[in-house]
This record gives sequence, structure tokens and C-alpha cells, in this order.
Amino acid sequence: MGNNTEITPKKMCIFVEGQTEQIFIKKLLEEIIAKKRLTIILSIVRGGEKIERVSVVQNETAERKEFYIQIIDSGNDNSVVSDIFDNKEQLKNANFKKILGIRDLYPKELEEYEKLSLGCNKLLRTSEIYSKVHIIIREIETWFLKEYTHLERLDTRLTLEHIRRLGFDLENDNLEKDHKYSAPAAVLNEIYKSISKNYSKKKYRIERLVNELDYEKIYTELREKLPILNELLNDIDEFFS
Repeated sequence: MGNNTEITPKKMCIFVEGQTEQIFIKKLLEEIIAKKRLTIILSIVRGGEKIERVSVVQNETAERKEFYIQIIDSGNDNSVVSDIFDNKEQLKNANFKKILGIRDLYPKELEEYEKLSLGCNKLLRTSEIYSKVHIIIREIETWFLKEYTHLERLDTRLTLEHIRRLGFDLENDNLEKDHKYSAPAAVLNEIYKSISKNYSKKKYRIERLVNELDYEKIYTELREKLPILNELLNDIDEFFS
């Protein structure tokens, strides 16, 4: 007789502020965990409504796997916490075990980080599910810049030496604290413009960038240099353990 035991997947929901973060987190999870163990659902939520009322499922598979992850694009940074708060009861009833939020600090200044982080997470302390918002210092592009090896894979002209001549020492600068990186998406655009291109958040362009990132380096090296990335990876590691 065959084994008809149905898998009950362990569930996590991740709310992100936009499409760029959604694409990156999906790829990050796929690189960390074998795809055969993972179902990832991409959704969009708009207008502060409940997930089931306004979500648009972009990617789904009926096959039951060991882990089920729903990554929800909230549309902007300020909606991440409110979307978690509005949907946490529903997620608890659907047997989700962990809720994470990911948003940028930008356009707020570095000095506002502690207050913002405490305020965001204070709202979620009453949740019966583990819930935490990770606020990326500056923008998600800070992490892209720190994984600078992908730039030369995107275009062979974008060497470290070329980028240093533009005034950006991505290898040695502190991208979280140095004021010239306060708007990292603009820094990426300046780097692209040096070879007559531009940094675009169009889906196919972000997918190409994300596919060139070195995830082993992100997982093993960059987490030691980027504390918020490390905190996020620790939360992800704990879920999959």
C-alpha cells in the first residue's frame, strides 16, 4: 500500500513594503531551503483590507510541501505594520507559526531607527503568534550594494575599481552609516548611469539583479556586516529548524 499520510506544512507569513523586497525574499528563501521542501505564495494587499478580501495570488502550487510561505506586498513602508496587525488573528486561525515584516528606514534618518523599530514592534507584542518587523537601515538597495560582486556580473564594466572612481568604495565603506549612502537606490542609479544605463524597479530588471546576487555570500558573510540582515536570517533559520 502507498503512504497516504498528508503533509501538514509549517506556515510563515512575510509582509514586505514592495515588489523589490518580495522578489528578493522569495529568491533568498529558495536559495536557503531546497525548493522541493517549499511552497511560496506571492500576494498583493492594498487598502488596509483583510488578506482574503483583496489579495491577488500571483504564484501558487497545489502540491503540499514541508513549509508554506506567503509573501505579501503591502504596497508601501507604512502599511507593513498595519497589515500585520489587521491580519494576525486570521493568520493565527489559519495555523501560521510566524509573521515577519520587512520595510525600509528611508526616507527617515538613521537617528530615527530605534524609535521607529520600537514603535513598530510594540504594536505587535500582544500577538499570540511570533511577530517582528525588521527595518532595513536605509533601503533594500543597501544590501544589494554590499553584495557588490553582482554588479560586474550584470555588466563587466562595473568593476570595484570603476565604482571607486565614482566615489563609492563598496568594499570598505560603511553603507549603513556613511551619509553618501543615505539613498542607496540613488547610488545604484548613479553607478548605472556611469555606463549609460539606469537603475529601474521594473519587475524584469529587479528579477535580473536578484538572480545575479551571491546568496552564499549574503548568508555566510554579509550577515556579519549588516546587523538587520543577520536578525532577519536568524528569524528565518529558527523557523526552518
